[in-house]
Amino acid sequence: MTDAVTAAEKAIFAALTVAVDWDVYQHVPQDTPPPVVIIGDMIANPIGVKDDPDRQINLQILTVFQGEERKAVTDRQQMIRDALDGITLSETGFSITSNETSARAELMEDGETYLGTSNFTVWALAA
Repeated sequence: MTDAVTAAEKAIFAALTVAVDWDVYQHVPQDTPPPVVIIGDMIANPIGVKDDPDRQINLQILTVFQGEERKAVTDRQQMIRDALDGITLSETGFSITSNETSARAELMEDGETYLGTSNFTVWALAA
């Protein structure tokens, strides 16, 4: 049986691949230039009794863009929000629901790279 984190990651990857018009990665190949969307940190917490497969997951999704304005990042953050916020997905015996908890878009020190960070709380519950 697939675990909750793996199921959530697969479902989220599939949803983002359809929803966002940039390449989506879990592991970005070395020397891949922006723009990219990255499924970043996933911190899972058990929510039931011992051996309960259900998990609450803190998820971070990164958007990276090089250019003259942050709009490309904030537009992709909206696409991510539309694909995941309040949506229920199904994957390998789990029901996955996510809610956005915060988002930021910042200019990096190089003055041309924008980094968007979108945070979600994900509930992966055995179906």
